[in-house]
Amino acid sequence: MKFPLRSTVQIGKYVASQQRKGERYPLVLMLEPTLACNIACIGCGKIREYESNKARLTVEECIDAGAQCPAPVVSICGGEPLVYKGIEDVVAGMLDLGKNIDLCTNALRLEQYLDVFKPSHRMTFVVHLDGMREITSATTRACGTSQSTRSVRRARRASASRPTRRSSRRPRSTTCSR
Repeated sequence: MKFPLRSTVQIGKYVASQQRKGERYPLVLMLEPTLACNIACIGCGKIREYESNKARLTVEECIDAGAQCPAPVVSICGGEPLVYKGIEDVVAGMLDLGKNIDLCTNALRLEQYLDVFKPSHRMTFVVHLDGMREITSATTRACGTSQSTRSVRRARRASASRPTRRSSRRPRSTTCSR
């Protein structure tokens, strides 16, 4: 099963209640607390567009966005969320609000954070790779970034959180590893 039953039921109830109202409704809050990243992927415009990388939300602004948005799912992405100081507070705040969290990461810092995050059935680490080892290394312009899959395996064994891996299947992928 891709999602835990509790999360699926929660999201299903939300969708059913919103459809009964007959209005448009949000399903996922895309939260980007920072645009800073620990790698500079070839196809990613965030590093080039925001040279200063000062585009950053406070922890309070992030949690407030979650409180204002009725969506049951929060996808925390950005640049790289694990370089954001206070990410653990943002995740805890979203969990307190009853949100299901997808934390999108390139996993280079995942092992450092496994003990920081309290395991929850409502939290998923989504690890993005741009293909096989050679393609990922070429796209990110850094050797060894594909080794983050080892972090995913360790996380899966050591944590109640649900790490998943997402990869681009195109041979010349230029998507940003987040």
